[in-house]
Amino acid sequence: MLDVTVVTCTCRRLAFFEKMQQSLRENLVGLDSVHEWLIIDDNSSDTDRVTMGGLLPGARFILKDEAGMGHARSLNMMLDEVRTRYVLYWEDDSVLLNRGAWLASAVELADSFPDLISVSFDAEIENDRRCAARRLWVEGKGSIPHIRYVPQDVSLYSDSSGFNYSRDLWPGFSLKPNLLNLDAARRLVGRFDERNRDHMEYDFSLRALKAGLGTAILKGPAVADIGRDQSAYVLNGQQRSYDSEEQREAWR
Repeated sequence: MLDVTVVTCTCRRLAFFEKMQQSLRENLVGLDSVHEWLIIDDNSSDTDRVTMGGLLPGARFILKDEAGMGHARSLNMMLDEVRTRYVLYWEDDSVLLNRGAWLASAVELADSFPDLISVSFDAEIENDRRCAARRLWVEGKGSIPHIRYVPQDVSLYSDSSGFNYSRDLWPGFSLKPNLLNLDAARRLVGRFDERNRDHMEYDFSLRALKAGLGTAILKGPAVADIGRDQSAYVLNGQQRSYDSEEQREAWR
């Protein structure tokens, strides 16, 4: 049994959820060895919830109503509910494209480097030459192919540095699929700011950086983002300042 809980946050995007869970069940070797799969659902319809439960009958569901809406609230529920050392954080709009024992590799890597708060499954970042943080990456040592990423300069993440909020790898928590060291997160970083809808993940990641924690990118897994045109915040009526007008109009 792996000391891992899979956590998926979802919100009124059943079509994405269906593709996501299928991709993990088909391609993530070792998925049947995790402690549990926790689904935190934000305001989906009763019909969609029945469908999701049928797709993953062994999963545990937390079904939030309008009073509990919000992504930061879901992430804090994750901190409160999960009892394993690690979380494989995988949102409803990311799909795994190739089969492999990526989970076991990520756990081995995290066990080997206690200063890592997360191991990213999104290896395509490695090849994105627009990424402002590329100069801080170093090839990782050991038997698991990876890139180590332990930045020391907080100023890299200011707007003036050219950091791209949606593209660059953050120093701690990322919305991209990753293995999160929940013990380190609770002990050294704290909770997600539920008042900061626009940048609560970014705020969390900067606190991880200031705590001296780093990130690694696992080489091998291929991940695709299928939800760029459907913001869960917009679907829930909680638009962020940077959600596009096109997204807002499409879901009114």
